[in-house]
Amino acid sequence: MDSNQTIDEIELLVRSKRTVLYLVSQEENRVMSALESLCSKADTSWDLLKWDIVSGLHSTFPEFLPAKASECVLDQEEVLGWFKKLIVPKNKFCILVLKDYNKFFGSGNYRGQVEIKVVRQLKNLSFDFSTENKAIIILSSVLELPTDLEKSVPVIDFPLPSKDEITEKITYLLDKASKRPDLAAKFQTSYSKEELDNVVNCFRGLTISECEQVCTYCMIKHTSLLPEYLIYLRYYIIKISWITYKKKYKGSYYFS
Repeated sequence: MDSNQTIDEIELLVRSKRTVLYLVSQEENRVMSALESLCSKADTSWDLLKWDIVSGLHSTFPEFLPAKASECVLDQEEVLGWFKKLIVPKNKFCILVLKDYNKFFGSGNYRGQVEIKVVRQLKNLSFDFSTENKAIIILSSVLELPTDLEKSVPVIDFPLPSKDEITEKITYLLDKASKRPDLAAKFQTSYSKEELDNVVNCFRGLTISECEQVCTYCMIKHTSLLPEYLIYLRYYIIKISWITYKKKYKGSYYFS
């Protein structure tokens, strides 16, 4: 599935009363943009609320946020309690995105009283929200879901950008560079269709932010987007990601 199909799948799951979802992605900003687009295009009024342990509650849709800024600063337990009490009218729908919430499930075999309460509360809410216009999306770069929630919480792996998405991003960056005389004088910003296709293929397997970083790096260091160097950089980035993954999950369920 590409990102558009994944967003469609999320919408179908939410509409079919799967009220707590776990979304895995390294691209938090890209995922949030896609979710905001989903909410803006919904046939009813969908609001998207976001929470993380540092910023608390925030949203571009302030209707459901607490009146005082101080009341938006909630910990991992308080945010679930607040969302449970939130009254959403029948003509509205509200999605709460909990960023990095897997950090509060406990580590390994250890789970204290707070972690037990968090897991139990999510399980309760997955049933309670089936009769309300609310849903929760846990957004994390890794899959760390307690076995207690495996049957209650569907897991969705948000895909890396498609070839079309990468093409759009690289074309945008080249167009932006062409409008800077100092950069356009020393860097090639125009490519044939075949050349651009080869360049884009070299970015496959990277996130959008990684594509932008690699492209910017080449603009500084080289005179063009050299496929052989792009392949080297892609290999390096993917290798580092795989080494990190192995160190974290070796011997675990996720590594097997």
